[in-house]
Amino acid sequence: MDSMERAVRRLRLDRYSRTVFNSISGAWLVGGFIRDALMGRPSVDRDFAVPCSPGRAARAVSGSIEGKLVRFRGEETVRLALRDGVSLDFSIMRGTIEEDLGARDFIMNSIAFSPATGVVDPYGGAGDIGHRRIRTLSRDNIASDPLRCLRAFRFASELGFDVEEETMAFIRQESGGLAGVAPERITLELLRLLDGRHHPEALLKAMTTRVLETIIPLKNSVLHDNINKMLEVDGFFEKLPSPVRREMEAPFSQGVSGVGLLRLAVLLRGVDAGRCRIRLSRLNLRRLMKAQKFMHDLDRFGDGLDVFDILFSAGEYLYDPVCLSGRPEWVSAADRFGKIVRRRLLAPSEIEDAGVRGRQLGALLYRIDRERFYGNIRTAAEARRFLSRLLKR
Repeated sequence: MDSMERAVRRLRLDRYSRTVFNSISGAWLVGGFIRDALMGRPSVDRDFAVPCSPGRAARAVSGSIEGKLVRFRGEETVRLALRDGVSLDFSIMRGTIEEDLGARDFIMNSIAFSPATGVVDPYGGAGDIGHRRIRTLSRDNIASDPLRCLRAFRFASELGFDVEEETMAFIRQESGGLAGVAPERITLELLRLLDGRHHPEALLKAMTTRVLETIIPLKNSVLHDNINKMLEVDGFFEKLPSPVRREMEAPFSQGVSGVGLLRLAVLLRGVDAGRCRIRLSRLNLRRLMKAQKFMHDLDRFGDGLDVFDILFSAGEYLYDPVCLSGRPEWVSAADRFGKIVRRRLLAPSEIEDAGVRGRQLGALLYRIDRERFYGNIRTAAEARRFLSRLLKR
């Protein structure tokens, strides 16, 4: 069985697609799900071109599959977000299916499927997938939605494909249009790019088209230095213990992982996130600002600042400064710090019983944890004696 036969079998058996086809006459499955089926990759989201209003289509399907309807501001797509994390996106079919596919972003995504017709591939999308290339039909396909300038490199990062030279030229010509794209849309593409396996190569390619400069107000020379620093962080990250890597690779907010967010912090060295064409969630912005402070602290490490201070300031993001430090000995230091904080020798309530409250309580916990971190306190009795000395001062 070749890749096309396997893909068609997967498309026919997909229960979500079958539900859509049974609910909406004339619907087509299009784009990335078919591409991923041909590549044998897992895929969560499905896109459908429908002959009726997207809202009507989504409501029709929601009668069989429970989900939340999401409308995107400024877009004609309606999403049915399911409880298991699957998303079904509906957009109105523009003309015939061939005409609709001809207006899509890249040829590798210009493939459609329906149970009655099978696979429709008028522009050679399967061939582009086989050749691992990202190619558009015309400059108009990029100009119609300038976000596609960034999306090309997001796909390059996720799939390891090359952006074809003529398409690169179109992107250079249209990259300025990103200035008019909603920051929320740019953010999601950039975060996915940073989580892709091939993000360094994709970023360097994007840098040659002025895509990054349009999003991040930094000179190419600074962006290049930041990408090189990111490579150093990635290299150290790969040497970390598997449990740490798994924790840092887990999804955090807006779909990005912890390590992906650290890459963003490194990429934005020298500029405030508020000046960029991105909109981060409150959680992501808080963690990004902490990471930027870590980088500043690491630059002056040893000048009145030590490893305990940096780990203490990390709070719940304990391994962020470890990843940014490039220092192997900090892995064991972070493990030791984590055990101290999780199993304190004195409970906060015991210190409160001595009449300590608020900031003073936090300051005393800091002093005790610090002494324990450096091996000066080992038992609860020693901690109580140390506390007693501090309270008498």
